[in-house]
Amino acid sequence: AITDRFPKGSYDPSKGQAGSDFMPLDGFYSCADPEVQITQMAQIAGTQAGVVAVSWWGRPQFLKSETNQVCGELRQCWDGQWHDNPKMLDTLMQSAEKMGIQVAFHIEPYPDRSAGSVMDDLAFLRSRYGNSKAALKD
Repeated sequence: AITDRFPKGSYDPSKGQAGSDFMPLDGFYSCADPEVQITQMAQIAGTQAGVVAVSWWGRPQFLKSETNQVCGELRQCWDGQWHDNPKMLDTLMQSAEKMGIQVAFHIEPYPDRSAGSVMDDLAFLRSRYGNSKAALKD
């Protein structure tokens, strides 16, 4: 059973474990891989869906690695690797635009989120992606 392979409580992606009771049909993947992004956008376009929602976890100025070194604006994907969040979204927006999909940003309840930080997030998203055909503006 799947629960025998992926016990509740903790997981380690480097050991091929998922943080879920369900496995993607195509196996493990990196959310930062542009080829995966274009494939997923093509699959979404094939369903006639016109919009996808993407989680936005804010723009930390600094994240520290396990060695306490400044990593910059990075996010950890479910593949267990650290990725440049804006760069990852750049390729996602390009993939969505190629497939005729629009992207809506869902601002998650990240630590220290405030009205001011949300305003900063919206200004950043607008300045970086506002001219993209993929940016949902309605």
